[in-house]
Amino acid sequence: MVGKGAFSTVYLSYSVRSRNKPLAIKVIDMKLQGLPEIRDEIKIMKQLNSPHIVKIYDAFISKSFLKADQDFPSGYIVMEYCGSDLMRQKHLPIESKLKLVSQLLKGLNFLHQNELYHEDLKPQNILV
Repeated sequence: MVGKGAFSTVYLSYSVRSRNKPLAIKVIDMKLQGLPEIRDEIKIMKQLNSPHIVKIYDAFISKSFLKADQDFPSGYIVMEYCGSDLMRQKHLPIESKLKLVSQLLKGLNFLHQNELYHEDLKPQNILV
């Protein structure tokens, strides 16, 4: 596990097709977040093409991985793995901080130009 949020857990995996390229797999608890919201997030993120926004490679909903005590399917989003989030970066040199802020602003500008707004901007969602 590389991260956990209110609605999902993110795991590190490796592609068998792309020479063991690292991937992030976001497993969404659909009991907490409904299918329409997940479909909207996936649809929007698949359309985004910016070096400052995490890329989605695939997404699906499955009942085959249900646990015995689970009545809801899980949503899975396979996406680019970035290595770490801002929360885990304690001591960055000033040059790295300035570069990070510049990239963050470029990503937000890209979203705003496309009339999209990030509703959960926090250090854990800023990937570095």
